Amino acid sequence: MKDSIKKTDTNNLVESSFLRVGSQICYHIMPAQDPTKHGGYVPSLIVRGQKGHCPMLGRGDLAMPWVWGKTLEEAEAACEAYNTKRLGLDSETVNDIILSSMGD
Repeated sequence: MKDSIKKTDTNNLVESSFLRVGSQICYHIMPAQDPTKHGGYVPSLIVRGQKGHCPMLGRGDLAMPWVWGKTLEEAEAACEAYNTKRLGLDSETVNDIILSSMGD
């Protein structure tokens, strides 16, 4: 897992707010994003059964986007490691959460 993806207060706040209400979450790298816009690929938070996704771009004047890799391959590997090691999700569960967020 990348050194830049560590347990932080921001991560805890975002994740705990969803987990507290019993929502299952995962992160996903959207391959179509422009990596030059934020200096790399930014993960999106996905909540089971909630339509759409939330790019982790930060909130407020001093916030920065979460960049998980300069290349798509690097970002996808970091995202997979985060979902597996931090959230305890296997790839099948991640895919199920992603599919549940897609609109009709």
